[in-house]
Amino acid sequence: MSTSKLKLSAHEKSVMLSRLILFLIIPTLLGAFKAYWNFPSGTCRTNHSIKFEDYKIETNKNLSFYGEKVVIFYEFIFGRYPYYKGYKEDQPVNGGTPQNCSIDEHLKIAKENITERIPKEDFDGFAIIDLEEWRPIFDQNFWGLKSVSRVVFFAMMGKNLRLYLCPTSHHFRDLCYPLERNDLYLQGFPKSVISIGKEMEFKSSKRNGNSEAGRGTV
Repeated sequence: MSTSKLKLSAHEKSVMLSRLILFLIIPTLLGAFKAYWNFPSGTCRTNHSIKFEDYKIETNKNLSFYGEKVVIFYEFIFGRYPYYKGYKEDQPVNGGTPQNCSIDEHLKIAKENITERIPKEDFDGFAIIDLEEWRPIFDQNFWGLKSVSRVVFFAMMGKNLRLYLCPTSHHFRDLCYPLERNDLYLQGFPKSVISIGKEMEFKSSKRNGNSEAGRGTV
């Protein structure tokens, strides 16, 4: 075999170097992420032999749904989130829309829910709000089942809606003032709860003598 066949072109060297770099850094990148299991598998522990720790998957103690690692709050049982049962316009829950719901009452109940599900002051896990019934941006409620929010919004605006159409377009997504105001209502609910969660976290951390808030947040 001639030595000329062993020589690599500049392109081949570049490709090999790139592959070597990826081979070296991918394990490091993967190690920077953690996987969390948040399914109530505690009820079926005797029916499977999976050891989550073997796969470096974090779980709550005894595979409980609410625990020290992960807590998920669903809108059905968290605060007073407004939504439409079954996405039906004639079945509003808590007013159906943020405009028809008291955010003060929502925050009051949400704080009670947080205290109930996260009773320990040294909680250092993840608290997650799972908001599925509607989206905090109007455009994302435009199609499918979530379009009930769009229908109700237009019904609330009524005939005055045409006064707010932008002069350059007739598309619904280009509505000016009313949509911006509606987004403020939609975004106000999750944002206010997150603020409350951070405030509770900070106070808890102070009681424990820490100068900075821990990782556990809502």
